[in-house]
Amino acid sequence: MNHCFSQSQPQKIESLVFLDFYNFSELEANPRIFTELVNAYQKIFAEPGIWDEQYSHEDIVNNLRREMSGYACLRACLDPKALHLIGFCWVQVIGFDEMVGALNSVEYCQNSGVLELIQTLSPKIGDSTMIYIHDLGIVPEYRKQVSLIDLIYPAVKSVACRSGVTKVLFWSSPKTCIHHLAENAEIPMIGGNKEMQFFCGDICKEDFSTE
Repeated sequence: MNHCFSQSQPQKIESLVFLDFYNFSELEANPRIFTELVNAYQKIFAEPGIWDEQYSHEDIVNNLRREMSGYACLRACLDPKALHLIGFCWVQVIGFDEMVGALNSVEYCQNSGVLELIQTLSPKIGDSTMIYIHDLGIVPEYRKQVSLIDLIYPAVKSVACRSGVTKVLFWSSPKTCIHHLAENAEIPMIGGNKEMQFFCGDICKEDFSTE
C-alpha cells in the first residue's frame, strides 16, 4: 500500500526559508548554518522530560559526516527575519544493519530496549534499503509555527527521486506529535514499547516522478 506523505498536514507559514544540503561537504561549507545546527540539536535533545540527551559538538559532527553520505538530504528551516536556524530534518537511504547502528548511536535508544525491540520488528521492516529519517527537530519557541510536512517531505522526496527507494522508516517517542503525523499520512506503526514507536511504509511513487 502506498501512502501520500505529502498530503498529511497543511502548510503553516509560507515565509519560512528552507535550505537543502545533499552531502556533508555542502553543509560544512556553510559554517554559520553548521554551527547553528549543532547548537539547535544540543538544545532540542537536552530537553528534560522527553529526551534528556547530552551530545558534544564532536558527537554531532561525526554523526552528520556518516549520515550525510550516499543518498541523503538535510533540510534546514530558517527564521525569515533573522535567518537563524530554527528546525532541521535529515534523511538517508540505508540498509537494516546501518539503521540498527544509527539507533545505537542515539542516547535515548540506548536506554529504551531498542535492540530487543528492533529484532522483533525486523520481519516487518525487511532487508531492503529504506529512506530512514535520522533526526528531526524544531526549537521549542517555533514548534507551532513550522509545518512538519514542509520540513520532512521535500527531504524525503529528494532522496526518493535520486535513489528510487520509496520505503520510509522513522521512529519517535510517544510523547511527541510525530505519531499523529504518521497516522494522518497513513504510514502504519509497526510496533513499539512505552518509550519508542516505529513507523514503516511505502510512499506514493507518483510524488517522486519529477523534481
